[in-house]
Amino acid sequence: MVQMLIEDGVNVRQNVLKVTRALYQVVLTEDENRRLREPLPITERRRRVEIARLSTALEPIRTGLSHCDYEWADCFLNEKKWIAFKGEKDGEGFRFLLREIMKVYARAIPIQIARWEGRYDLDPYTELFYEEDNEMVNTITDSIREVGRPAAKWEAILNQLFRIEEDGKLPEIRHKWRSEISRTLAQWYADNYPSEKAIQAKTISTKDLIKSELDRIEQETQTP
Repeated sequence: MVQMLIEDGVNVRQNVLKVTRALYQVVLTEDENRRLREPLPITERRRRVEIARLSTALEPIRTGLSHCDYEWADCFLNEKKWIAFKGEKDGEGFRFLLREIMKVYARAIPIQIARWEGRYDLDPYTELFYEEDNEMVNTITDSIREVGRPAAKWEAILNQLFRIEEDGKLPEIRHKWRSEISRTLAQWYADNYPSEKAIQAKTISTKDLIKSELDRIEQETQTP
């Protein structure tokens, strides 16, 4: 992974703003690109799940900004490791970097929520564009994934599970029903994404994102 170096000093704010503008561009453009790559219409339950996920992700960011608490951004940088900061970590320059990263997501996530509600009236997407020679944008694109968002393959499998549920085609909720639906999802993925590596049914059934929905289905079925 290529790291971008930000050095504390006279130009630190200018350099931070250059990086965070590119980050904002990447977050919103990649989000829209993933929507374009969805092979089938999104189910209503998936839409609600995504809005809830984004709302949950936004809350600690807004709370941190309101309290000048930048732990969220510090954890973000430690996880992603695409920025190296040379300078005092308790200085104003580093705090400026952390605050600006949080402000990127504080602005971007409400726009993503609005997209899930079909509202594009205030969406800046058409004003954002990629420059093929923009090394910073390309570096960030390769280095980060949207906050809290699973890999695209799991989004697709989750959406298919919701579609099977909405169509009333779930197997009977009985012994080993999870294995049955997991095999169905594994076969669906293999058929619809032949160029991708196959996913084992057992892997699907134990993936937290899928397992939590299987738990919900089972609980709702057993609730009188």
